[in-house]
Amino acid sequence: MMNIEKLNSLARTDFTNFIESENNVKYKIVIPFLQSFNHVELDLEHAAQGSRIDINIGNRIIVETKALPKDINQHVQQLSDYSGKELPVLAILTNGRHFRIYSPMWRNLKPFAEKIIYEFELKDLTNILLLNHLEKILGFSNYESEEFLNHIEQRERELIQIKREIENIKLSKLEQTKELENEVNELKEKVQEINDQIKAKEQIVSDTYSNRIPEISIKISESFFPVKKSILNPIVRTNPFQKLPTSTFNVQQLNINTENNILQNVPSYTLDSADTEFKIENQNRGVIAYGKILPNGNFLILEGSKISNKTAAKFQTSSPSAFKKRQQYLNDKTINSELKFTRNVEFNSKSGAASLILGDSADGNRQWRPVK
Repeated sequence: MMNIEKLNSLARTDFTNFIESENNVKYKIVIPFLQSFNHVELDLEHAAQGSRIDINIGNRIIVETKALPKDINQHVQQLSDYSGKELPVLAILTNGRHFRIYSPMWRNLKPFAEKIIYEFELKDLTNILLLNHLEKILGFSNYESEEFLNHIEQRERELIQIKREIENIKLSKLEQTKELENEVNELKEKVQEINDQIKAKEQIVSDTYSNRIPEISIKISESFFPVKKSILNPIVRTNPFQKLPTSTFNVQQLNINTENNILQNVPSYTLDSADTEFKIENQNRGVIAYGKILPNGNFLILEGSKISNKTAAKFQTSSPSAFKKRQQYLNDKTINSELKFTRNVEFNSKSGAASLILGDSADGNRQWRPVK
């Protein structure tokens, strides 16, 4: 039986004042480690065709020891060369703190560096699961009966299976990740739609408080209603957080002087009606476009309007909704090869229409100018 108490004691080695030489590592850590598995006949400084192997156990287990600060990755080839000469069943490489156990005879793997069957730190020797694994391949009783050979082969098969399971996990995670990416993109599109709706509604709120209310303009123009200058005064919002009234125009608010036919105490509205035509012109981009406000508050780009001949580098990310619509209209020939609209197209805001035409994120109120 292995000496668990001794192995646990090694795991608690204090390296604060530890002499970091190779010999100290060999005699203070590696030899006690092997003795914990009841190996007492250790061939030290074993001659191997012109070289010397630090520890050899019956030409079946060889151990190459390095000083504590050494990086064992720099000495894998040395251990590989020794294994090629001695043909051991197990080869151990350690600097006292880090241990690596190889199976040199593992035929399924060609590069020696990939033939690792166990890798652990000295502090891990408190882990009983690891110790049970190590006893199967290092325990003297299994070594003497050659049962350790079966355990090594079993470990090799186990590692192959683990690698397959890891690859399957990776593939599964990759598929899940692709699904998540699609879901994320769908959510982003929904967020963009919501943002577009917010902008459109904010535009309506802004237009209302800025006196750009199409319904009022249409009502006035259709009824030949006389308008005093006072009707052009802005709506005063005493509470910046108040909601818009459900009806933006209340007949009871009117006080009509029938004798003078004068409108008094009426909320102020602009006369941007459905008949008011707007224009965007940008010679550098080849843009000349026309549009008008619809009774429902949406904005209509008129047939024959010409879009920009180039787009901004950030267009796809700064205004994705306008970018997608532009691509759609180019594909379905709503915008022809001359970059002109072949029919009237309705948008939910001036800004969306302006962004599509200019090929960049745009403020519709600034870009669209009334046609005089």
